[in-house]
Amino acid sequence: MNIKSRIITCMLIFTLIISGCAQTNKVNEKTEDNSLKESSQKEYINDSSITQNNLDDKEISSNYKNKMMKYIKEEGINGINIYCDNVKLGDNISDVIEIYKEPSEHNYVPDAKGIYYNYKNYNFAFGCNKGDQVFEIRSYDKKLGKLSLNDIESYFGNPDYKNKTVVGERVIGYKISDKYKLLFVFQNETLDHYSVFYPEITANLMADDEGRQW
Repeated sequence: MNIKSRIITCMLIFTLIISGCAQTNKVNEKTEDNSLKESSQKEYINDSSITQNNLDDKEISSNYKNKMMKYIKEEGINGINIYCDNVKLGDNISDVIEIYKEPSEHNYVPDAKGIYYNYKNYNFAFGCNKGDQVFEIRSYDKKLGKLSLNDIESYFGNPDYKNKTVVGERVIGYKISDKYKLLFVFQNETLDHYSVFYPEITANLMADDEGRQW
């Protein structure tokens, strides 16, 4: 092999090495981006991600709560409950059953304008209209007990809706988009459960029923 051929061969090898390194960097960057995205989505329920910071108990608690409430709002705008992100408001109950199998129980609740399918093992329930569309996704996850009435009102502001049930629960609600609302239900000032809610599809125009607003 003459000198010119050797030079060309070396240049080709060098080009291939540089190209391979660049491609590896792109893959690494993409992996890191995905990891950061997944981490930011889930850290609201991961105490360890907060306690790794050098914060006192009060600051840790506040940081954790704000992340949780921020995620509740962001996902609510998309019609999703953070503890049941496989289902979206407007989906059919058949989609739910395909994912989570048969519910623990289901029953019609007149005041709520629909049939409620309860999944006790998962700590959530789905309210459905007569067309089997999901208009409410309710979560009873134990982590919600970290949030108080004051926490919710401090973060979300003055509620668009307030009520007190016959069993002493306090209910507040917020409109978070043109379609969707959030409902928070408290027992003794502590959050018991929350829902993402789609009021428009609770209406039954055939029966002159305008449906629920909250």
